[in-house]
Amino acid sequence: MLDQKLPILEWDSFVDEIVNFHKLHKDTLEEFSPPDEISPSVQEVAHELFVHLIHDYAMSKLDTKTDYTLNYRLAEA
Repeated sequence: MLDQKLPILEWDSFVDEIVNFHKLHKDTLEEFSPPDEISPSVQEVAHELFVHLIHDYAMSKLDTKTDYTLNYRLAEA
């Protein structure tokens, strides 16, 4: 069971963090991007990462014997 003291992963705050990270490290990110490839938007990247975090959260709820510990929780309806 997840610790209720962990922060809640929330979309708007998550996107803000991704946008800030991109602003701070844009030069480095572009340096490592393939030159011929069209870069996805920051929103697309945030969405993809958020989906993976939701998947990890769901898997942790199903299997308590995971090899990793989550440092967030999701609000559940």
